[in-house]
Amino acid sequence: MGEMQFFRELPHNISSVSGESMPRWIRCVDALFLILITVAGLIGNSMVCIAFFLSHKLRTKTNIFVVNLSLADFFTCTTLPIVAWSLLVETEYGASKVNTPCAIALVMTQCFIGCSVLSLTMIALNRWMLIARRRELYDRIYRYRVIFSAQVTSWVFPLLVTLAPLLLGIGSIGYDPRSRNCSLMPDHPYSFTYKVVLLTCLMPGPMSVILYCYWSVFNYVKSHNMKIQQAQSEASRTITETIGSSRNPS
Repeated sequence: MGEMQFFRELPHNISSVSGESMPRWIRCVDALFLILITVAGLIGNSMVCIAFFLSHKLRTKTNIFVVNLSLADFFTCTTLPIVAWSLLVETEYGASKVNTPCAIALVMTQCFIGCSVLSLTMIALNRWMLIARRRELYDRIYRYRVIFSAQVTSWVFPLLVTLAPLLLGIGSIGYDPRSRNCSLMPDHPYSFTYKVVLLTCLMPGPMSVILYCYWSVFNYVKSHNMKIQQAQSEASRTITETIGSSRNPS
């Protein structure tokens, strides 16, 4: 019974120790890095979107997915200042004030990151279809109506995966005073279940598709280059034989 009680309380003890042992200066450095990432991310992703809308040559079907990825990353950066704020909270009053913003920021961040993952998956699929499949098939599938539906799905699906478990009482998010950060509440009985649901829905499938697509593109390009090299070798051999026969007529 003593060992079972120890393992049952182990996650709580670990989070308590890690939260209390983190010095304030480390949290200040973390907050500073988050602010710097916010500034760089907002500027960089804004430039991508502006370039897409200003340049006619960049308005390709593939780049529509790239812009969607930039938008997701842009909005992810907008939530980082709230996380930085939570790292600097020192009082109970501050904790009560940051709890609701933390919950909102976490929902938004998980949704935006999920959108980024799905956007990367759609970019991989698009490039695989464009490079390794016939152009007629690509043009038939990638119509603007289909692209628009894919973009909507990349936003709605992560939002449903993030919110549905919380609305059903599976997990709770907000400000954790032990880790002094916006996080999933470790004391909730279904916090682990929420993590499993979130990761299962947003990670294995998209990552498998990305790996398959780029591996297929790599094999296709490698095979294509080998065929070109063989054709060049045969052409060189034919030219050499022709020149040799012309110099030594029978």
